[in-house]
Amino acid sequence: MHNFRLITHILRIVFSFCIFGSVSLSLGYAQCPEGIVHLHSDETVKAFIKAYPNCTELDSSLIIGPLPTMASTRITDISGLHKIRSIHGDLKVTSNPFLRSIQSLEGIEVVDGDYSVGGLHKEADKVFHSNLIKVGYLYYYEVGSYHGIEMHFDHLIKAKDIYVNGDKFEYDPFPNLWKIEGGINMYVYGGSESIPIFQNLEHVGRVTLALGNPKLESLFPSLKEVNHLTIEGVVKEEGYLRQISVKETLSLRAKFESPLKGLELIDSLAELTVHHWNANITESLPNLDYVDKFNVYNYTVQNTEQRFLTKVNRLHCSNAGCFELANSIDTINHWRYERANKFLPLDSLKQGLSISKLDIINCKGETFQGSCHSIIKELAISNNNELTTLAIHLESPINKLYIGSNKLLKSVSSSAFKFLPSANLNVTYNPLLEACEFIGICDAMNNGISSSFYDNHEQCDKLKLRENCN
Repeated sequence: MHNFRLITHILRIVFSFCIFGSVSLSLGYAQCPEGIVHLHSDETVKAFIKAYPNCTELDSSLIIGPLPTMASTRITDISGLHKIRSIHGDLKVTSNPFLRSIQSLEGIEVVDGDYSVGGLHKEADKVFHSNLIKVGYLYYYEVGSYHGIEMHFDHLIKAKDIYVNGDKFEYDPFPNLWKIEGGINMYVYGGSESIPIFQNLEHVGRVTLALGNPKLESLFPSLKEVNHLTIEGVVKEEGYLRQISVKETLSLRAKFESPLKGLELIDSLAELTVHHWNANITESLPNLDYVDKFNVYNYTVQNTEQRFLTKVNRLHCSNAGCFELANSIDTINHWRYERANKFLPLDSLKQGLSISKLDIINCKGETFQGSCHSIIKELAISNNNELTTLAIHLESPINKLYIGSNKLLKSVSSSAFKFLPSANLNVTYNPLLEACEFIGICDAMNNGISSSFYDNHEQCDKLKLRENCN
């Protein structure tokens, strides 16, 4: 009898290994296998159910879907999995176009990892996850589409992250969900005037919305504030959100064809990013007082003198129209103007604008010229590999000037600077620079400011300049 049991147990191990491949088993009578369970055909489903008829708790992931070499499966029935209650890894049910029902998974109470579902039969039955109360990352896509599936998570109260993708939202899959520890990624392609989803959500750290239909007044009715908000897609006519207060970061990646109403910003933001700035953006954002990090791409000149901000700590805006944005700010601590197609038009900066540090880096163009009426305390002009002539005039005294690593720069003699007594002047690594006796340099050197000149043309070294100044 003992030998018979031993032989039976060994055969069970060999059989399971051949069927599941990725499943490793412990010696002993286990209700469930150890390791990942991957079911990719009706045969593997039946084999699993036969080997583990009383399996309730998986210590790793359950994958119902194709192998890496397959586009999809031909699975038709998983009804024998109805006893499973908890999965301590991921649950993935994807790319099973012949599978009409996953109702056998309705008894699951906990999924510690990710839960992704989609790509089922176009007439798949509704799923009511009435027992699921906790999930990690929930990936629910193709909502309302012809091959989507209607799912209800009536008792789900907590999730780490949720990804929802669809074109029609006619019901709320999460009527009792009140907290998402991480964030929501929601892609709305249109088709619904209202979106009755996340009706009772009160706490979420991060929200990403990709808008195809901007009429979102019904979205997040219980959500009053969010730490991080990202809006993608296109904001079209009559775009609006229910009043949501953004506390820390706001990223606007969408194209704003009309203003988006409903955003409420507190006096300051840790970070504001705008990818397509135009007049509709300005109208969408209420006045701010302070932004720590401000990133702007593709700024379109609006020909306006509207004031937008009091102070920005770090500004990254790199096209010629950025001067207008800078003029809508009172104080900029550090502005990186980088990789622009044209140099910054200094003469367009308003008088009274205060810039503690301005970096002009890796811009295109042979000549950088203009007179500046703004206050610039530190200026760095570096790594501009097309620049040959520097001819700028700063009307206010400067505390630090760095001109370096501009490999084609030949002349700065048409420039003019005033230096503070404690100023620092560095002109280095400009191998062709020979005309560097700009206005103000002799006064600066005779007054003993800290200066460095090296790895330029021999006509632009410190000793040569001192000779010329004397």
